[in-house]
Amino acid sequence: VFPENSPLNMFPWPDANRPETDIEPSGIADVKINPYLKKASELAKRHSVYIILGTTTSEEYDQKEQKWKRYITCFVLNRSGDLAATYHKQRVHEFLKNRFSEGQHCVFFDTEFGKASVLICLDIEVDNWRLLDKVLEEK
Repeated sequence: VFPENSPLNMFPWPDANRPETDIEPSGIADVKINPYLKKASELAKRHSVYIILGTTTSEEYDQKEQKWKRYITCFVLNRSGDLAATYHKQRVHEFLKNRFSEGQHCVFFDTEFGKASVLICLDIEVDNWRLLDKVLEEK
């Protein structure tokens, strides 16, 4: 598990207008296009482990607001190196809300142990019982 702001933070984009990367937003969550996810995928497959990457990423262009939406995102790779889940943090710190959008959905992925989910930081600290209840309802 790699947290937000880890040394492996893949996309430290300071400008909310456009990510400073040669990876188009449509390729950020693609293990074949994104070199960071590709490397993590190779490691997950080689060592037969799940890898959870907390990162900062731009996902979509909001036509209505005319700007890129950025999320604090967690990518989950399974033992085969495939992308098992992409989760956008739902509770963003107040001082970061001008830079990041809040995710709207919980995610689940299957493991040999049963269904699993991820939450990031304040997702569990702020009104944690309500959010945990939401996670369990969505499964």
